[in-house]
Amino acid sequence: VIAFDGVKQKSRTPTTFRVLYGEYDLTISLKNYYKYRKSILINKKEQKISAKLNPLPATLLIRAPDEHKNARVFLNGKDSGSMDGKTRSIEIPSNQEMTVKLVEGKLSSDIKKIKINPGSNKTINFESFAIKNVNVQINVPYEFSRSLIFINEKYIGRMGGSRSKRFQVEYAEELEIYAAYDDRESKEVTIE
Repeated sequence: VIAFDGVKQKSRTPTTFRVLYGEYDLTISLKNYYKYRKSILINKKEQKISAKLNPLPATLLIRAPDEHKNARVFLNGKDSGSMDGKTRSIEIPSNQEMTVKLVEGKLSSDIKKIKINPGSNKTINFESFAIKNVNVQINVPYEFSRSLIFINEKYIGRMGGSRSKRFQVEYAEELEIYAAYDDRESKEVTIE
C-alpha cells in the first residue's frame, strides 16, 4: 500500500502519481516487510522515487532431545550459542537458505537446510546424534614421508611416500599427533 500523508493511493508498484508540488510523508507497506517511511519534496514536473522494503526476520524454533539440551547451535557453520534447554527460538534473516546443526562434545546432529519466508516461523527437530568425523591435512618432515600416523595414540593411516596427506578422523577437543617410521618418532607434524 502506498500512501501520501496517510492517504492511501495505490497498492501496486511501479506506479505513477500526479501530485501538487510540496512536501509529503510517503509510506509504503507490504505484509511481512518493514514499513518504508520518508519525507519527500516534490519540486519538479517528473521526479522518480525508489524505495527498498526490507523483509521482517523469520523465527526458527529448534528442538533437541532431552539428553542434548545443552548442545551448541551452528547456523551456516557459525556457533550461535547453546540450546539452554530442549527448545530454542532464534530470529534469523528471512529468504536465505541456511544450514543448522547441533554439536555436543564429540556428538553432532545431521545438518538440516532451511529457508523461511519473512515474518514466518519454522520448527526443526533433531532426533539423533553421532560421533562426528573431521578432515585433517597432515604434514610431516621429508624423512617421515613413509611413516605411520597416530592421533591420540590411535593408528589412523600411512603417509604412503607423501609429505602431506588428508585423513578423516574422529573429532576430539585435542589432537596429539605423531609419525612413526622404523624405530623413530616425530612430533614435528602439523595439522591444517
